[in-house]
Amino acid sequence: MGSLRNPVVGYYSEETRNYKKIELAGTFELLTLLGNISVKDEKPFAHLHVTLGNASGDVFGGHLIKGEVFVAELYIRELLGEPLVRKERGNNLSLWDEEPL
Repeated sequence: MGSLRNPVVGYYSEETRNYKKIELAGTFELLTLLGNISVKDEKPFAHLHVTLGNASGDVFGGHLIKGEVFVAELYIRELLGEPLVRKERGNNLSLWDEEPL
């Protein structure tokens, strides 16, 4: 819950293997924020998806690339065990290793 100013969200294109950036101007209500924090290039990496609303009731969403937090209430839960490490998979995406079945 909260608000973001001038957020940039992204949509991953399988064709171009890059994120299409959608730049939003103004302050947006943070309707949902969901994701995880794992390890990429030996540093913490936040992979977050958002749903945002504007004053007209329009809704936007996608991969959160950046945004200035005006106010936010977050709940972060630590998972114990081995760290989840992201590795480049050749499609410009860094993903976790698959768990054996």
